[in-house]
Amino acid sequence: MKNELSSGLNALLQQGLAHHQAGRLAEAEGLYRQVLASAPQHPYANNYLGVLASQVGRHDVAADLLQQAVRADARVPEFHNNLGLALQSLGRPEEAEVSFRQAIRLNPKFPEAHNNLGTVLQERKRFEDAGKAFEQALRLRPNYAEAWFNAGNVNFLGGKYEVAAKRFEQAIKLKPNYAKAYCGLGQVQQRLGLMEKAEKAFQKALELQPDFAEAHGNYAALLRESGRLDEAEKASRRALELNPNKAESWNGLGELHQLLGRMGEAEAAFRRAIALKPDYPEAHNNLGVLLVENGLLEEALKSYRTALEIRPGFFYALNNIGIVYASMGRLQDAMDCYREALALDSSFAMAHTNMGNTYYELGQLDRARECYTQALVANPDEDVTLSNLGNVLLGEGKLEDAKIAHQRALSLNPTNAVAHSNLIFLMDFDAQATTESQQEERKKWNARYAAPLQQLWRAHANDRDPNRVLRVGYVSADFRMHSAAYTFEPMLCGYDRENFEVYCYSNSPRNDQMTEKLRNCVTGWRNIVGKSDADADAMIRADKIDILVDLAAHSAGNRLLLFARKPAPVQVTGWGHGHGTGLDAMDYLFGDPVSIPPDECHYFAEKIAYLPCLIPYACPDNSPPVAPLPAMKNGYVTFGCFSRLVKISESSLALWAEILLAMPEARLIVKAKELDDVTQRLRIADKMAECGVGAERLTLLGRTSWYEHMAAYGAVDIALDPFPHGGGIGTFEALWMGVPVVTLKGPSLPSRVTAAIETALGLEDWVADNREAYLVLARNKASNPRALAELRARLREQVKASPAGNPVTITGMVEQNYRKMWREWLTNKDVQK
Repeated sequence: MKNELSSGLNALLQQGLAHHQAGRLAEAEGLYRQVLASAPQHPYANNYLGVLASQVGRHDVAADLLQQAVRADARVPEFHNNLGLALQSLGRPEEAEVSFRQAIRLNPKFPEAHNNLGTVLQERKRFEDAGKAFEQALRLRPNYAEAWFNAGNVNFLGGKYEVAAKRFEQAIKLKPNYAKAYCGLGQVQQRLGLMEKAEKAFQKALELQPDFAEAHGNYAALLRESGRLDEAEKASRRALELNPNKAESWNGLGELHQLLGRMGEAEAAFRRAIALKPDYPEAHNNLGVLLVENGLLEEALKSYRTALEIRPGFFYALNNIGIVYASMGRLQDAMDCYREALALDSSFAMAHTNMGNTYYELGQLDRARECYTQALVANPDEDVTLSNLGNVLLGEGKLEDAKIAHQRALSLNPTNAVAHSNLIFLMDFDAQATTESQQEERKKWNARYAAPLQQLWRAHANDRDPNRVLRVGYVSADFRMHSAAYTFEPMLCGYDRENFEVYCYSNSPRNDQMTEKLRNCVTGWRNIVGKSDADADAMIRADKIDILVDLAAHSAGNRLLLFARKPAPVQVTGWGHGHGTGLDAMDYLFGDPVSIPPDECHYFAEKIAYLPCLIPYACPDNSPPVAPLPAMKNGYVTFGCFSRLVKISESSLALWAEILLAMPEARLIVKAKELDDVTQRLRIADKMAECGVGAERLTLLGRTSWYEHMAAYGAVDIALDPFPHGGGIGTFEALWMGVPVVTLKGPSLPSRVTAAIETALGLEDWVADNREAYLVLARNKASNPRALAELRARLREQVKASPAGNPVTITGMVEQNYRKMWREWLTNKDVQK
């Protein structure tokens, strides 16, 4: 009787298995359950029913059934293997590993068990062990397509892209309709920069399996990297339609939104990815990047640290923590992060670049150049790094090499507006450049980046009353302790509150006591760090700004593409880098008749609004007192230049050497933060020695506090202005400390700034028109120490008495210009319509 029962159950089991293999799952389930009704512990019936339950997604039921199969007969390796698959699907990888290893102990030649063990080890980030398991599966079954795919996958995750590509190709050769293998191949080819091949691989995967959500998501990433953002968005949304709970797809959509400037939508997507997969380091890292762009540095640090907790060797997160520290001014902490990231991956170009940026900010040009060079070894075509290298080369006095670096950056990425601005900035230091050539390059920038945005210009609904209170907005990344802040502080702190309201739009995450001072003075304060130009445009329009003032032009942190959208009726540029923008959208440029003579106004895209001096100045109250003339004590004259090293050309050094050779007792002090770098000290000393001036006559000083910087003028009798780019705020600082400046007025705006300042102060006799006159002027002024002492004693009061140095006077003049500009706009025929 027992044999008859067993025979009957086996017949039912075989019928169920036949239905199962044919895909008739309901029929198979019914037959398996008939067997179990008679023999509840039947190992094979429990096994097959467990496999079926897994197939329909009921993994918890499957695990229970398969555990019963194992308890009934623990000698069958397939039972352990199937149990491992169910446990893995339930998110219990440790238990799954135990089951797969037991299957292998029972049958060491079980290729599926080795393959499955590899997948669970891969899931547990044990990539080396996973690779060994896949290799063993392939030794046992060389034509095992799934194992080839998995081996390729683990190689991809380990960064072995060429090996991974070969393994995906082998999987496809064995299984030509293997959509997952095509998808994996596409990912590898994308990492290798083979974008056309990668696109074909993704398209083939989707041709084979149109509802393959992961392939849609990966294809979206490729389209995003290729700049085809509309197509990328379509692919991303299709991936989410197919699988709305795929964290990776939400993360990819967030990256796309970020590129499109939709910061709110990007943040929502990253947070959705994290909600679906809390241990997803890339999503935490991306959220951190977004928070940095929004100026939320502390929150960003939390996101980056979470990413690092999840994946301790995540060098991208380490690099990004360094960026936050640098933004906070914690430069040493930033360097430590970059070094730690590079210890994990010495070829990590981004960390080399960021370390270079930090060295550049510290004035250590030699080390900055080394970092950028290493970054370019890893990624020779990185346009941002090339342009940054150009800035360093300019600082080292290698103008032609710097120009080549910027031009190379632009050839690699013609859309890099910052690199083009850097090239424009460089031209201010070019002795061959004229006002005409400098402004022509600015107009090229306008044509390439700004003019296309004119299609976004919209009418302004501002109240047309010519006499009402006007709202003036200022846009800058320098509302902090920065030399530029001393030029525009009077307009922000001393404005006429009966006739004007002032709003600041800050584009810097770094705040300090100057930030707080300015914030407390103005009507409204807005943070536009990370805001898209479209969002900032909407904010300015909502604030009903009448006159919007750019304080950066083509210097770092500018928002010229925001101005290109014409968010305010009247737009003005000046002060921070008041050399013109070239924008059609910029209506006015503040200047003066010395820096921009009337016969040169036609070179500028902007209409020139004349002030007594293009740069106003408000010195802090806590400056040191003026020291006595040092020549009276020393018995010789000490010349000095405290400008940034980028301004001190070799031509300047050569002429200064001539002055010293003509005055054998004279000394020279050069002070710049870059002189903390021994290479730069040697460069300056060697150049002077080459010109015949010994080191004993030369003092080189590096970075100090602002107060110490100002006090150092106590050792200087006469300042020597560099050329072709003269001083700006540095000129005012010297004059404030009682030190007059010998300057050479040249053929371009940057070479006339000091001449404009001294003319505004009644010091025209300190301005030379050529090199010979500069030399004679320096010698003649140095020969009369009594006159120097008298001038030194009254110079600070002379600065205060001038319009440029009197905050009340200069602010009143600026506001008169604003009222005039507003009324001119009202008379425009298009406005009247």
